[in-house]
Amino acid sequence: MVCPECGTFLDDEKTVVCTVCGTPLNKGPQIIDSVEAIREGREAYPVTKKHIEEQKDSPSRAYANDELWDRGGYLPSKISSPTVKSVEYDPKEAKKRSVNWVHRGIILSVVFIIIVAGVYLFFKQTEPGQLILARSFKADKAQAYWMVGDEFADKGDIVNAIRAYTLADSKDPNNADGLLSLASIYEAGNFLSQAEAIYMRIINEISPNRPEPYRALSRMLVVQNRDPEAANILKLAAENTGIKSFMDQRTEMLPSTPAVDLPGGRYNSEKSINLSSSEGYEIYYVINNDAATLPQDGVLYDGKPIKIPEGNIKIRAVSTSINLVSDPLVVSYIIIYPSPAAPYVHLAPGTYSKPKTVALSPGDDNKDVVIYYTIDGSIPTENSPIYDGTPIKLPSGRVSIKAFSKNDRGKTSSTREVGYKIDVKPYLQKLYNSEDLFNGIKLYSTTSDEFFTQFGRAESSQDIDYSTLIKTSAKRYNYPWGYADFILVSNKWVLAALEMNSKITAEPRGVGFGATEEEIVAQFKDMGQAPNLDGTRGLYYNLPDVGRILFDDKGTRYIQYACSSPDNSVWVLEYYLKDGVVNRIKHYYLP
Repeated sequence: MVCPECGTFLDDEKTVVCTVCGTPLNKGPQIIDSVEAIREGREAYPVTKKHIEEQKDSPSRAYANDELWDRGGYLPSKISSPTVKSVEYDPKEAKKRSVNWVHRGIILSVVFIIIVAGVYLFFKQTEPGQLILARSFKADKAQAYWMVGDEFADKGDIVNAIRAYTLADSKDPNNADGLLSLASIYEAGNFLSQAEAIYMRIINEISPNRPEPYRALSRMLVVQNRDPEAANILKLAAENTGIKSFMDQRTEMLPSTPAVDLPGGRYNSEKSINLSSSEGYEIYYVINNDAATLPQDGVLYDGKPIKIPEGNIKIRAVSTSINLVSDPLVVSYIIIYPSPAAPYVHLAPGTYSKPKTVALSPGDDNKDVVIYYTIDGSIPTENSPIYDGTPIKLPSGRVSIKAFSKNDRGKTSSTREVGYKIDVKPYLQKLYNSEDLFNGIKLYSTTSDEFFTQFGRAESSQDIDYSTLIKTSAKRYNYPWGYADFILVSNKWVLAALEMNSKITAEPRGVGFGATEEEIVAQFKDMGQAPNLDGTRGLYYNLPDVGRILFDDKGTRYIQYACSSPDNSVWVLEYYLKDGVVNRIKHYYLP
């Protein structure tokens, strides 16, 4: 409500009179009539005490007490006129004098928002604002933390410097300069393991070509008496940065690399080398062992020459001084010992009608060789007979002499082979073959029923696995004289093996139980070869036809013959000797 007299704005719409000038304002029936009467030129209604009483409790508090009331019922005595003054109301004037608090409130709100936004942008977007936040560890930008970390570091506040640098690192993890500061403050605070980890992180992950972390880390390692590790860092620094001074510093720190008196290379004879240290330090070395760690896995050099064996040889060696280890010496040799020439055979190949012997000799000037030979048809090995200078008698028929030489360094020659035909009687016996049968018995042919008819029923039997090469059922029948094995072929059980410890039928070529080795051998082909070095002897050899004298795993000597069978399998006949005579015979089939 606006006072039409003085233009004062009054909050309470029930106010009767203006609290400033006393102008009646209440719009009750009497006051309204009075105002309208004044405007019309009539006499106004008087303001009664009742109206004034209603104003005592109003917010305007127009009258303080009853003493201000005139007993005549008109306006209070402080008002000069007993009647209400007639006022012409001017809305424009009242509007000019009124205050628009809503408008002012909006303006103030906008100003407040602008101020708040400005403060926010100051702290969030400006470097000074970020620095202020970073000092309380509430900033958003890594650069502010790096700068505040420097401030803390300059003040010697290591804990807060580490905290600021660590926050910066979490937001900017590849900042090499910042990490160098973090590592240095760790080092200043004696947090050496953390400092080392930061330096290694810079070297391995962020900036391997910067020299600063290498220098700082190598210095820190030397202070900790970790010179070998410092040397490794200096070597890595030289490789990654190309700065020669790193390697010079490393060279001054470490013992000198050992020296060797024989340059690496290819040699055709046995060689020996000597190692030396210019400072007189201990030397450790390994031969052909790239997995070994020097010096701990090496051999301490005792000053004596090291013999270089044949082959591709790689030697690594280091010098040691207390806990320092030199760079390794690495030298490689290729040692190839010369092989001897194949032996000479002093009999031209050809056909001869008279008995012949043949002499052998070394194939070159090196007389320090051993000659191994065979005449049974097999390839000679280092178990074959050794030629002792006695001419070798050639057997009747077709024969080949095969020989090779071996020198004192273990090198062997190629094998020389020369063939002959010696057409001289008496001719040799025939090879063991598939016609050499036990009476009434034929492998892979005699059935179980036929066998039982001739030799009776077995005392017992069991299923067996005859051979891994035969995927069929097999049974063994046990007799007092040995056993017989049968396999199932096309729904028939046929004989596959026979072992006898006593005679049950006539043996092939009429020799068997009770015969001596010489008696057995005399009935089959024998090329007359000398015994091998292990006591065995080759009789003839032309696979699958083989004749030889062997030993089993128990040391029992036996004579073995093998031949091809009509079904293209192999038949084997073995005579086992005890006290010089045959006491057991085995006859079996091999698929």
